[in-house]
This record gives sequence, C-alpha cells and structure tokens, in this order.
Amino acid sequence: MAVQLKQAHQHKGFDVVNLSDHDLKQINESSLSNLTHEQLMGFTLKLLSDLKETKKQLKEKSDKTNKRQNQNSNKDLPIKHNGEYFNDDEECRNYLEYLQSKFKEYLSHNVSSRTANKQVAIVSLLIDFLCFDCNLKKMDDITIGMANSYFRKWYLSKVGDATESELKTAIKKFFLFLGDEMGIRNEKVLNSFKRK
Repeated sequence: MAVQLKQAHQHKGFDVVNLSDHDLKQINESSLSNLTHEQLMGFTLKLLSDLKETKKQLKEKSDKTNKRQNQNSNKDLPIKHNGEYFNDDEECRNYLEYLQSKFKEYLSHNVSSRTANKQVAIVSLLIDFLCFDCNLKKMDDITIGMANSYFRKWYLSKVGDATESELKTAIKKFFLFLGDEMGIRNEKVLNSFKRK
C-alpha cells in the first residue's frame, strides 16, 4: 500500500490516485507511518478531495430524489384541494397539516433545524387562523390579507413570540413551497410576495 501511495505522489497531481476498495482496506496506522511528511500531506489532500466530491455527488443524488418525490407528492394528497371545497373545519385542518408536514420535510434539507422548527410552528398557527378564524372553504379562497397582514395582526395579538419579519419570511416560504414544490398555486398571494 505504501508503495502505491509513493508512486501516486511521484506522479505529481494527487488526482491520479484512484483508490480501490481493496486499497482503502489496506490503509492503517502502519502503512501511513511509513510515508514521508510530504507523501502523507499529498495523500491527505487526495482523500479530502475525494470526500468533497463524494459529498457533492450524494447531495446531487439526494436533491434529484427529493425533487422526484415532490413532483409525485400531489398524487398522494389525502383530500380535496385547489378549487374544491372542504366539507368542514376538520377536513381543512387535515389537508393543511398534510401540506405542513411536506413543508417540514422540505425545510429539513434547506435550513437549520432551529429555523425549520420556527417556520413550521408559524405555519401551524396559520392553519389555526385559516381553518377556524377565517372558516376557509377552499385553497383558492386564501386572500392576500389572510396570508399577510390579517394573519400577522392575529398572530401578534395571540402569541407574539415572532417578529413581523419572521412571520413574513415563514409565510412567504410556505406559499412558495406550495407553488413550486406541490403545484398548489395561489397567484394572488404569490404575486403579493413579488412586490415586496
């Protein structure tokens, strides 16, 4: 193994090293201790480069899988959506909570867990507001005010543990997620975010 590493270093660019599974199994403290400082540094840089490339490939694969799952997610919607009416508050809540769970999954891949938890908690209260205070009957009935100023006033009077900026960000991300990832577009609300 040490001979292979020395030969790889003699080729100047460490990118020439292609470590097989067998090579990796041979690497141990003894084989590494036989390398010169320069050879060890070269080998370490190659391993770092391979690790970065592997992580990049894994992320790309994960992103493609997530995108494919999101594209198919509308097939699994449990109840009516878009222009169809909800039968009652419970059906409204179940549907929005389903969308919230998908939003949480999406956030887990894109923001820190602290940010994700904060935004999901805000969306949870948006669901309360829409289903109970607004008596939402269908997704298309969500107005610009319901998604923005009315909800923010309601939230700040009931809870008050988030700034207006945090509320705006969470709600904007939720509606963009619904439009881009779930195919549930409320053009009025989406356009209101573009103006801000």
